[in-house]
Amino acid sequence: MFSTTTILEKHVKNWAMRSRDLDAAGIYDDVIKQTNIFGMNVLELGSGSGIMTKKLFDMQPKYLISIDKDIQMLESAKSYLENQGTSVNSICTGSPPFVSTGDLDSKSINLVLGDYTEYTAFDGIDNKLDVVFLAFNNGIESQRIAQLGTALNTTDHVLKKGGRFIWVDGYNSDIPESEIGRLMFSGYELRSENTQIHQVLVHKDGTLEVIDPKALPSDYLQDKRYLSIIIAGFVKTF
Repeated sequence: MFSTTTILEKHVKNWAMRSRDLDAAGIYDDVIKQTNIFGMNVLELGSGSGIMTKKLFDMQPKYLISIDKDIQMLESAKSYLENQGTSVNSICTGSPPFVSTGDLDSKSINLVLGDYTEYTAFDGIDNKLDVVFLAFNNGIESQRIAQLGTALNTTDHVLKKGGRFIWVDGYNSDIPESEIGRLMFSGYELRSENTQIHQVLVHKDGTLEVIDPKALPSDYLQDKRYLSIIIAGFVKTF
C-alpha cells in the first residue's frame, strides 16, 4: 500500500462510497434476487468494494471466485470482507493468473488478483461455472461497453451450457440495446423475468434515489442527474 494519497487511492475511496450508496438504494439487493446461486460455482468479474461480493457469499454458493486487476481495490474489498467476519482465500498466482479448482476454498471468498479479460486465466475451470456476475464497470460509457465485449470472452470460456450471466450497469442515457443484442447474437438468451430497469436520481451529496417511472420528467434522458440502471439475466445456450 502506498504511504501517500494517490489518484488511485481516491478512486478506491470514491468507488467504495458509491457502492454504499447503491446498496442503500436497494440496487444490490435487487441484483441478488435475480438468481438463486445456492450450491453453485460463481464468478464475480470485478470485486469492487466487496459489498456485492459479501451478499453473493451469503447466498451460500459452492464456490465464489471474485477477481479484480486493481490490487488496491482488492485490498479494500479484502479489508471490508474480513471486517464483516467473512473468511477470505487470496489467490495471487502471477500475471496472468491461473485459477484451478485445487486453488478454491468452499468456505471462503476466493479473491483473485488479475485481469478478468485474460480468459486463459480460467483454463483450469473452463465450462465448470454456473453463474457469472458483472456489475458496475468503471470508466466512461464507451469504455464500459467495450469492456462488456471483452468480459464476454471470459464468460463464454467459464460458463457451462445453461449457465447464467447477470449483467448490471448504469447509464446517463438510454440503455444500449446494441449490447443486449450483441449478447443475444453471441448465443445468450435474455430472460425477461430476470431483467429490470431502475431510474435513479443522483443527489448533490452523492446519494441515490430510485424514482418511480411515472414521476420521471420528460427530459430525464438529457439530465445527467439521472441514471438508468439495468439488471439483465442471460442464459448461455451453447
